[in-house]
Amino acid sequence: MNYKRVYEELIERGVKRGWTKKSAPCYTERHHILPECMDGGDDKENLTELTAREHYIAHWLLYKIHKSQKMACAWSAMTMDRDGSRGLTSRQFERARKMANENMKGENHPLYGTKLSEERKKSIGDFHRGKKMSDETRAKMSKSKTGNKASDETRKKIGDVHRGRVVSEESKKKLSESRLKLGIKLSEKEKEVIRDRSTKITNKEISCPHCEIVSKNSPNFRKYHFDNCNKHPNCTDEIYIKYGSPITEKAGMILDLLEKGETRKWVIISKTRSSEATFKRAKRTFKKINGIK
Repeated sequence: MNYKRVYEELIERGVKRGWTKKSAPCYTERHHILPECMDGGDDKENLTELTAREHYIAHWLLYKIHKSQKMACAWSAMTMDRDGSRGLTSRQFERARKMANENMKGENHPLYGTKLSEERKKSIGDFHRGKKMSDETRAKMSKSKTGNKASDETRKKIGDVHRGRVVSEESKKKLSESRLKLGIKLSEKEKEVIRDRSTKITNKEISCPHCEIVSKNSPNFRKYHFDNCNKHPNCTDEIYIKYGSPITEKAGMILDLLEKGETRKWVIISKTRSSEATFKRAKRTFKKINGIK
């Protein structure tokens, strides 16, 4: 038997399918086309998704082709039970892997629902803090992700998570301090990219699903629309609902007096016990509501 030809055909079939862990219709395992012990890397071109049985057969073929100790150990590990008592056929191996995978999902997983203690979190943080990746590792990571494109569904999920999120001043300060502590400095090119991206996001027009007002994607617009819109079914602020603008209680009282025909500024201020600045803001809102210039 031409083991090399059979192996190549098996790999070609796996590559043509183009399966991923998520898109595959059954349980799959990631296989290195050129084994790691033979300097095969984690590059996208050197990886393919195979069924458990195909994975078993692939390692058997690699042993038959190369007859090396490392290939023998890799295949031998697949042919034994967990206790190393007896050999498994490719079908038995496939069934065992599928059952193990199913029994480790959700609530069956031994770590399901467990939370890390503060002490454990601190020890993990201390272990990784200050570590620097080598240029070789960075290059490998970059190469493995080159050409990877997120699906529309994934992009939508990421967008929904971040859309409308406002970073607090405290968070901004912490981010800035951490960058300074690590000695990270942005180049002029990186700063320009961030500015362009920020301008592009801000200038993009968005629509509130509740009041259908269209405006630029500004923090102020997001603050008073979407979940905070006065047309939102869960909105309980009577003044907000009535006037369609995020105003204070005193401004609402001023608006009520203006609607009744009271125009004398000092009478309104004394009745509502408000400041002149509040009166001016309320009057601008009143003019806007009634279309008065």
